[in-house]
Amino acid sequence: MIAPTILKGELVERFREHLLEFNYYHIIYEGKNNSCIESRSFNIYEANLIINNFINSNIPIVCMAGSKSSIPFFDYHCAVNIDKEKGEAYVYELLVKESKEENLIKGLVMALYVMKYFLKSDKCKIERLIVPLLILGCEDNEEFVVENIISENKAILYLKNIG
Repeated sequence: MIAPTILKGELVERFREHLLEFNYYHIIYEGKNNSCIESRSFNIYEANLIINNFINSNIPIVCMAGSKSSIPFFDYHCAVNIDKEKGEAYVYELLVKESKEENLIKGLVMALYVMKYFLKSDKCKIERLIVPLLILGCEDNEEFVVENIISENKAILYLKNIG
């Protein structure tokens, strides 16, 4: 079973080793659109930067593969930062495997749901996720709404069933 998990403790070293071995698209890096890059594994320096960005974010989400899988981590991982004053969350890091477009959406939806759960007891109402790239072709999605702001090259995602 696939399960989103907060990156901490012993998972940090396992995730670092995973980044050294498996190819990912590093779609969002330090809050900026990096979507023109190729899929690749990372060297130790790059993996350490990614790990530090994840563990220093407010919500560092890695997607664990099931216990029967030979690979410990799944196809998308997302680090989210929160601005409680603005009531917004921002994607700070996003790593996805092939299929790039499909896993990009799955990773963002995972982040929306984890964010909703993670902030449930928080008095701050954060219901939208700011993504520093346009999300096209998802207008009729059943789970979330996408508002593209073309002039700023960003998208805002909302879950349809927030509550």
